[in-house]
Amino acid sequence: MQSRLVAGALRALDFKAPLSEPEGLRAYAAKAAPSERDLRGVRRRVVISGGGPKTKEIVTLTPRRAHGAHVLYLHGGGFVLPPRSQHWRFLARLAVEAGATIDAPLYPLAPAHGYEDVIEFLAPIYRDLSLTRSGRVVLMGDSAGANIALSLLSHARAAGLGMPSKLVLISPPVDLSFDNPMMRALEPRDPLLTIAGARAGATWYAKGIPLRDARISPLFGSLGHLPETQLFIGADDILLPDVRLFYARALAEGVHVEYHEAANMMHCWPLVNFVPEAKAARRKMVQFING
Repeated sequence: MQSRLVAGALRALDFKAPLSEPEGLRAYAAKAAPSERDLRGVRRRVVISGGGPKTKEIVTLTPRRAHGAHVLYLHGGGFVLPPRSQHWRFLARLAVEAGATIDAPLYPLAPAHGYEDVIEFLAPIYRDLSLTRSGRVVLMGDSAGANIALSLLSHARAAGLGMPSKLVLISPPVDLSFDNPMMRALEPRDPLLTIAGARAGATWYAKGIPLRDARISPLFGSLGHLPETQLFIGADDILLPDVRLFYARALAEGVHVEYHEAANMMHCWPLVNFVPEAKAARRKMVQFING
């Protein structure tokens, strides 16, 4: 009931209307500057260190009892938005419940920056973690961050680096063309995303790379190198048809995937911290990360 109320409120407020066209998305992104206020309420749960929210650095969240894996988390936001307060609240809870130290890089954002800038920023971070914490690194991402996580692993494979021990993907866009005709039927039910808005952010991020290029659309690349993977998607998310194709492809290429498709759930529902489905999803993540 709580989840349906949240989705219903978003639909009633027409939350996605300002994000449905490129200029609206650009204006929204320009106003969404990172703020120290987004970290309020989080500091009592975890120790925060590293770069501040206004720098292109890494924010590290460390629980007071760190005993689990080391997580590298890539935030979502359509490639154009910084992490918001819901990201930090989700990560603080996950860090405490999993006993995990979480590094959240503040990667460069579109439209000023694109795929090559993002990978150039993240590659040395991943390389250092994979060398210093061998066997205990978990790579996670939501939405655009999940897409970037898959691109980062393709880059790491080409560079001869090892894979993380686990991979967690929350509502990943896996085909940045957003051309799947089944998305049209889902668009009215999705309270957050529009095809036009999603494609605009992806186009800025691509910086001239064809949107179906495997570097940025992992659905069209090799998947057999991926580690054990946990995948979350909502049935009211326009990304669902492509995620189902990705899941089938990954299984066919021998990847072990723990797949969670939730009825009546919207885009990135595990980050809506106060609904019961999100709490259940976080428990599954903790078990997966530390299992």
